[in-house]
Formats: sequence, C-alpha cells, structure tokens
Amino acid sequence: MGTKVNNNKKIMIPLLPLRGLLVFPHTAIHLDVGRAKSIKALKHSMSEDSLILLSTQKDVKIDSPNPNEIYTIGTIAKVNQLVKLPGNTIRVLVEGVGRGKITEYIQKDPFLKVEIVEIDEGEYNKEDLETEAMIRSTISHFKEYIKLSKKVSPGVMVSLNSITELGKLADIVASHMSIKLEQKQEILEITESKERLMKLHGILIQEIEI
Repeated sequence: MGTKVNNNKKIMIPLLPLRGLLVFPHTAIHLDVGRAKSIKALKHSMSEDSLILLSTQKDVKIDSPNPNEIYTIGTIAKVNQLVKLPGNTIRVLVEGVGRGKITEYIQKDPFLKVEIVEIDEGEYNKEDLETEAMIRSTISHFKEYIKLSKKVSPGVMVSLNSITELGKLADIVASHMSIKLEQKQEILEITESKERLMKLHGILIQEIEI
C-alpha cells in the first residue's frame, strides 16, 4: 500500500477532527459541528482559501484528541457553506477535493492547524481491459448491494454510470457503503487508484455475501 505524495505541494491548513465519520474525496456532505476549536477552524478556513483537512479521530469518546489520536491521512475539503444552528452548533457543507497527509502540527490553539502534503493518486492506463472490467464489475456489484441494503438511494447509480476515473468511482461507492469506519479509513489510505478499486471490489463482494 504505497502512499505517493507530491512534496512540492506542501500547504498549511486548519484541521477538523471528525468523530465517528469519514468524508471521502469527490463527495459533498453536511456536518453539524459543535466543538469550539472545530468551529474556529471552519471560520478561519472561510476567511482564507476555504480549505480544511478532515481527518477522523481514532476514538469517538475523546473530546479533544491529541495528534496521535487522529489519523495521519485525511481528506482535503472545501468549505462551501456555514449556517449557524441553535445551541452553539454550526452546520457546514464540505466537499472533498483530494487526499492529504499530515507532516507536522503547526498549532493547537485556538484551533488545530497542520502542514500537509497533497497525495498523488498515480497514473493508470485507461485503455487497460482489466481496468475496464474492474469498473464494470464494481458498478454491477454495487447495484446488487443497493438492492440488498435498501439504505442507498437508487439515484446514486445514475451518477456512477458516467464515471470513468478509478479513484473517483472507489471513493463515491465507499462513501455510500455501511461498513466499519476502520475499513473506510483503509480505503482512504490506499492512494493508488487501481489498488483502491480492487480493495473496494473485494469488500463489496463480502458485504453482498453477508
């Protein structure tokens, strides 16, 4: 499982630790945020370039996690909207745009700020017959998964049928699956797109059998 990073793309951005949740690149999601540090991180992000790193914390019970309690690889996201809710909570719309690896914690207060490197997904041959077969098989198995799980909107399939990028397909399918958080993190950390789709394909088959 090789992590390919582009060392020329080091950036410093706020960090938002997520509890019991993981956001993949190529997906948009609403989050309700109540922790003071997290709200400050989001507000700072909106005042700068709207970028933030979303990294899942390893233990959901910890309110103020230390660096070793947060996964090193997370999703670089764009903060598209902030809405204030009652009770000092903010609802935020974030959109995953890529993967990032934390190389250093720059500050802890008033919010977490980290230095990250953007992860390069690597190249693959779009004309490869094995790749084409893997895409078709993944979409076919995901259709079956949707029918069996009844938790995923059938409308998701419409958008999947037009996707030709391996990594994007894997991320979007994984984001809609009801699997353990550790499994989602494992998929997030596989940065080579073909390898990631193969891993997801195996999990899909297991879930259908279950």
